[in-house]
Amino acid sequence: MSLTAWAAPAPVELDGEALLKDVDLLEQAVRALHPGLYRYLSEEELNHSLSQLRSELARGASQTDTFLALARWSAQLQCGHTYPNFWNQDEAVQAQLFDQHLSLPFTFRLQQGQMVIDQLALADSGLQQGDRVQLINQMPLTVVWSALLPLMAADGANQAARWQQLELSGYGRYEPFDVYFPLLFGAEQYRLQLVDGRQVTVAGMSREDRQAQLAPQPEVWALSFPHPQTALLRLSSFTTWNFDFDWRAFLNRAFTEISQSDAEHLVLDIRGNGGGTTEVVEVLLRYLIQQPVQLTPWQQRLRFSSVPDTLLPHLSSWQDDWRQLGQQAEPGDDGYYILPPTLGPMLTPNPNRFAGRISLLVDGANRSATLLLAQQLKQWGRATLVGRTTGGNLRGINGGQILFLRLPNSGLELDLPLIGYFGPDTAENDGLAPDIRVAASMPGEADGDLAAALAATDEAGL
Repeated sequence: MSLTAWAAPAPVELDGEALLKDVDLLEQAVRALHPGLYRYLSEEELNHSLSQLRSELARGASQTDTFLALARWSAQLQCGHTYPNFWNQDEAVQAQLFDQHLSLPFTFRLQQGQMVIDQLALADSGLQQGDRVQLINQMPLTVVWSALLPLMAADGANQAARWQQLELSGYGRYEPFDVYFPLLFGAEQYRLQLVDGRQVTVAGMSREDRQAQLAPQPEVWALSFPHPQTALLRLSSFTTWNFDFDWRAFLNRAFTEISQSDAEHLVLDIRGNGGGTTEVVEVLLRYLIQQPVQLTPWQQRLRFSSVPDTLLPHLSSWQDDWRQLGQQAEPGDDGYYILPPTLGPMLTPNPNRFAGRISLLVDGANRSATLLLAQQLKQWGRATLVGRTTGGNLRGINGGQILFLRLPNSGLELDLPLIGYFGPDTAENDGLAPDIRVAASMPGEADGDLAAALAATDEAGL
């Protein structure tokens, strides 16, 4: 393994007048299309945020500073699906902003704002799993988090989702800490002061070199039996378009194996799962229910019946069906258009269904489809939720159809969700709380969530 030499990339400077035209286009797009624009912001607050963005860019800015400004601005909308998406930027932007920096040579978890080292990618670094970092390059972590948290896209006041995003697994090509920390505080090496008083200096690494030294990434979906009467089904993603296996066949095999075992308790682990297609939720729920049930999806709203022609040259998506999306909607109140539910009104049990007790392990990553799964199981009393507050928001989220808004003068992209999923206005402005709250297990510790789920089952006499 060789460390990648690092040099600060030469900034791409952008003209202020041109950037203001991008902000005008951005404002036009979100006002015309964004379904959750006023869910957490008033008109006055939106206007103020746009005024601040214009002031920040009016005299010109580097592409890096423009990217950071867009991230800070879009995070103010309090929508987990509205942000300058790392993966949807042009290759030239990715190369300039994300691929020339060196990262920490370890991964970490967070506990009450403390950085707890997990996997190490450098031998003889002087660090070990479980070490807690207090300062990075003489900066207290409170300073680091105060700079990074305002860049995290999350729904409403859900802070658990924001903190969850800042943890570093080392397996993703782009993770928020890997991207944003170097853009704000880039360095060739990292001087660390640990909570126990030790001081250690480590060289930065490319993400590729670091990942090559980590343990193999766990399978996306996996079934195991940690206890003779307990099945553990881990589903770490519902982004089935990225799968290299038949997920429907996997579920059929898994529940066949569970039914042929002595398992009376199913632990369904969706920690770290940010969602994906709701089709997985529909299919999975049929293995978990005992009788036909009525799904209660949130009301789906649009801000438009047709996309303004002036925006069309700057919008794209994976498919073109978004162009006809508004044709399915009926005029509603307060300038919205109402879509019919996309999920079927009734679900019937799969013949291979599981009839025993279910524990659902949740955390701040769960939003979108995984939040829907957790809500339905809790509403029906079908599962005990164990872990931490989910991501998303009980008042609703935005998503469904995502457009890529490309700002022509900065060369940057912003994800723009089109469908608003609206819950009750009286709902708590937060994610879904677990039935059994457990502090997140730190590196080197036993899985506290699983232990709590098993203990609850023992207490129930199963």
